[in-house]
Amino acid sequence: MRRLITSVTGTNRFILDYLTEEVLARQSPQVHSFLLHTSILDRMCAPLCEAMLGQDGWLPQDSDTPAQAPHALPAQEILEHLDRSNLFIVPLDTERQWYRYHHLFAELLQSCLQRELADRVNILHSRASRWYADHGFTAEAIHHALASQDWAQAARLIALERETLLQRGELLTLMGWLAALPSDIIQASAQLCLAYAWLLLLTGRLDAAEQWLARARKLAAGEDGQPGGDPRSLLGEVTAAESVLARARGDLRQSTELAHRALTLLPETAEALRAVLGVTLGLAYWYGGHIDQAEPILEAAATAARRYGNDFARLTAQTFLGRSKAMRGELHAAAALFQDVVGENLPVPVTILAHVDLAYLNYEWNDLDVAESHMRAGQALAEPSGDAEYRVSVNLILARLRSARGDLRGALQAVDQVDQLLKASESPASLLAHVAATGVEVALAGASLAEAEHWAARMSPEASGHPFYRHLNLVGPRLLLARGDRRAACEALHPLYTAAADAGWEWGAIAVRIWQAVTAESQQAGLTFLKDALHRGASERFVRTFVDAGPALVPLLKEAARQGAAPEYVGRILQAISEHAASAPPEPAPSSLSLRELQVLRLMAAGLSNRAIATNLVLSEGTVKKHIHNISGKLAAANRTEAVARARKLGLL
Repeated sequence: MRRLITSVTGTNRFILDYLTEEVLARQSPQVHSFLLHTSILDRMCAPLCEAMLGQDGWLPQDSDTPAQAPHALPAQEILEHLDRSNLFIVPLDTERQWYRYHHLFAELLQSCLQRELADRVNILHSRASRWYADHGFTAEAIHHALASQDWAQAARLIALERETLLQRGELLTLMGWLAALPSDIIQASAQLCLAYAWLLLLTGRLDAAEQWLARARKLAAGEDGQPGGDPRSLLGEVTAAESVLARARGDLRQSTELAHRALTLLPETAEALRAVLGVTLGLAYWYGGHIDQAEPILEAAATAARRYGNDFARLTAQTFLGRSKAMRGELHAAAALFQDVVGENLPVPVTILAHVDLAYLNYEWNDLDVAESHMRAGQALAEPSGDAEYRVSVNLILARLRSARGDLRGALQAVDQVDQLLKASESPASLLAHVAATGVEVALAGASLAEAEHWAARMSPEASGHPFYRHLNLVGPRLLLARGDRRAACEALHPLYTAAADAGWEWGAIAVRIWQAVTAESQQAGLTFLKDALHRGASERFVRTFVDAGPALVPLLKEAARQGAAPEYVGRILQAISEHAASAPPEPAPSSLSLRELQVLRLMAAGLSNRAIATNLVLSEGTVKKHIHNISGKLAAANRTEAVARARKLGLL
């Protein structure tokens, strides 16, 4: 019989009719009543079943047998009888204390309950909610309180459970509970307004979060005549959430101020929330580039969060400690921290960032397949999260991976998808600038100066496209170099190196040294910069930062190796550059340019106007325009500037 039941679905009316007529109808009134009263339970034990039956007796309302008849069996005996009789009850533990009904049999029982005892359904859900709440099963208690529309009970229990769910990252569960409550119930509770605001913050809906925080602040301050619990503690939590909101909008100064203010409002006993605030404050310092200040705060917050079981705060602190290690150039230490985060496999959103950061590290080590596997893992988590910033992070590393494999079109598509996503979300200007800077870098890697100029127009002066040297605008000097102004590029790099060295941004310092080598006015100066970069990067196996500087670095690398500067390490970098060049699309053949076109090209590179070129070569201005048109076509360039850049890359200038 049990085998038969497991082979059908609840839509099979013949089976349901059979169960009604041949199974349920044959039970004693006592067992029949027991089955109906307990049918709404997903799992049950004897004490819970006793609570479900309450003082109403064991029997249906139309039975002639008195309630609580002397021969009534205890619930445990009925459960054992059902188990022995194979009446579609499944034990859930070896001691046979907990059971559940087979899903099809439960469906039948609930249908009969609605037909025979419809007026008791809400009462039964209320009884279940009270019993579960009294015995510490809060999630089940909330489920039944919502089912019975006992909004006061549900609101009270959700307010008690909200902090635990947020700490564990169980956002979907909390969102489902709040969505089931009437809006006016949420608006009457400072705790529920806060819970809703946190959910909105963590999923990137900043304007809506701000509205719920404003309501929570009113309630916490005792306005509108609503009780708010401990007003000072509630105000501290509201202020903490406002600090997170300010950071999400890129206002790091306000975020830091609010975090400090929240710490003065919260009592010392609110240690779990103070740990969250430590993370918030640490993140504000990290995003501002102040890793010396961020690290001790994040370490203390991680320790406190571990002590109080706050997975969300602990893993967030650990991820950003890893990011600080990466900024310092300690790639392997950073990878270990990120790997620990993803290894726990907890439903905490920051796991997405840990996967993305592992992708960046493996990209740097030129382990592109491993990098892509982490990118895909982060992507699978980011898509359903609804958080724009997480999805942006995934797409930006996707763009770099495609670029590394020679897929310029696909790389630019990934950046463009990010751009479209940000247009539809509430994103801070700093994030928009970061995306634009990545667009410039990807375009320059593909020698598409016109595309680079398009993204550069949307970039702020201090923007960086790299997550681990966020405050070094290497894009600016790279654009100058692509436009043919090597000296200006070289001069722009000097203050960047000073900034990186002073702040402890070792990864950034290595990157600056590499570009200083590329832009140096002499080979000797270039070798000095390059040897310093090799010395700094060897122990942590930096590779792609060298590769991404392009073939212009190859002669210097070979000379450095010839002079004994880490020849084995240089060999790995040269191999990676060679592999990258092999994956790139073929360049236009330089031999296709005529002698006259080469003359025009050289004058274009010198910055002469069409009229000046015509005068210099004794040509008409119209003929010069025709030559420039032909040059741009042969070099697959969109304009004069891009034609010059591609010609430099091909060694024509």
